[in-house]
Amino acid sequence: MRQAQPDVSCILLPEDPADIVPALQDLFALDRLETTVEDRARVDMMRAEVDREAFGAKLTKDEFLRALELRLELFAVGSEDLGRVTQLINKTNQFNLTTVRRTLDEVRMLANSRDHRLYGLSVADKFGVYGLTGVVIAALAPDRATWIIDTLLLSCRVLGRGVEAALLAGLAADAQGDGAREFVATFVPTKKNSLAATFLPDHGFTQDEDGRWRLPLAEAPSWPDFIERQRRPAAADAVRAA
Repeated sequence: MRQAQPDVSCILLPEDPADIVPALQDLFALDRLETTVEDRARVDMMRAEVDREAFGAKLTKDEFLRALELRLELFAVGSEDLGRVTQLINKTNQFNLTTVRRTLDEVRMLANSRDHRLYGLSVADKFGVYGLTGVVIAALAPDRATWIIDTLLLSCRVLGRGVEAALLAGLAADAQGDGAREFVATFVPTKKNSLAATFLPDHGFTQDEDGRWRLPLAEAPSWPDFIERQRRPAAADAVRAA
């Protein structure tokens, strides 16, 4: 198996059945950072998705999107979000521009950095919550005029529902409010992230001679009119100290 499928992790179990559980407990690959709210609510989320699919089968795509009553919350990551954000960074493959992986300590450091912006995205609709399903990490250029997108990822569960455009629109509005004028991003192709391959050009980014993707914030997508933007109370917005 290791020779035929090197991407597959193989576990050689001990011959004595009494040693199997301790051996599995010692495996780093099976460690979890922590049990998040999304982990505990997974069964309810799966049931809600079944209901959505049944509901959408009766409608056109436009009717379906408007009937969903989507609600998005784009927020600066707080300390209570760090576990789930780190989990998403390390397990999201399909819609992930760069697939950069980070430890919990690294994520916490970025959340506290004055030279970075760390956002989470939560999504809900009339059927229930999708949970914290998106992450953006942006590095600020020295003049603060450019936000360099280091990480942008979304769970596949929210794709194709206007969430991608709403994420960029909300991010651009916050960046402009912070004095920025441009996004710069990179797409790093892997075997698994083809879903994200056209995200940047599809949303107005153009490629420069160095292969980077640029978007003037004045040309960012508009917030979809069928999605409601919700905001957290200011006191819970961020890890970063005042």
